[in-house]
Amino acid sequence: MSLFVKLVDFETIVQQDKYTVVTLQKYLDELEDGYLIQLLGATLFSEFKTDFSIIGTVPTEQRFLDIWNAFNTDNNSEIKTSLGIKKMLVGFIAFEFLRDEMVKKTIGGLVQNEQVNAVVASFQSSDLLTLHNRSVNTHNAIQWLIDEDLTLYEGFNGVSMGISIG
Repeated sequence: MSLFVKLVDFETIVQQDKYTVVTLQKYLDELEDGYLIQLLGATLFSEFKTDFSIIGTVPTEQRFLDIWNAFNTDNNSEIKTSLGIKKMLVGFIAFEFLRDEMVKKTIGGLVQNEQVNAVVASFQSSDLLTLHNRSVNTHNAIQWLIDEDLTLYEGFNGVSMGISIG
């Protein structure tokens, strides 16, 4: 069961019905930890998860609250912006789910979904890249904040990410 994000967090992004909630929950369960391990590294992720589990809705330690919550910080001639870890996870997981929903896996191979009174949007014309890139920007801003004070975040070993261009 996912710890950090819930199905309700996806209500404005993913249309949910009795069929999609089961699949979406699988995505939450399978992807949540992986994205956070990429963000923080395995050791720091373990500490973050333990701390988050105390209350179950937000971390308790200030160092983790600082990266959990959204922030805007000046850095020389640029502004580092984070939507917060929860919105970052929602963006990444929604991206994966919606991208895969464009294609169904059948016994005959991969087939594109077809709607009765609609045309399936192309990957480039959808908002999927924007959704993904906002999460990547948040990921990188959080890692920048961690890099600013590595003594607070011992064990940090996150992997940086690049934006997608299509």
